[in-house]
Amino acid sequence: PMILLPLSAASGLTTEQIEVLLVHELAHIRRYDHLVNIVQRLIEAALFFQPAVWFISRRIRVEREHCCDDLVLAVGGQRFAYAESLVRMAELSRGGQSPMALS
Repeated sequence: PMILLPLSAASGLTTEQIEVLLVHELAHIRRYDHLVNIVQRLIEAALFFQPAVWFISRRIRVEREHCCDDLVLAVGGQRFAYAESLVRMAELSRGGQSPMALS
């Protein structure tokens, strides 16, 4: 597994924001989520006609993200700072255009 960080993200984030985002991504690697994702995609391909598979698969993806978020907070990440980091990264990925203003 590899973590790629766009140059625009690195220049638009503080050091602390980059750290918590990297902790989140390293949590995915530590949990072997990349392998689970491959197995999950194979199951989706084999059972693509079953709506329950898509529902369960979506829930698994959401829960995987929640687990990694919990690991970030468990190692000392501050909730508000982490949330700001996620919002800032989303803004950068959209080209800096945010649908909401934060103050």
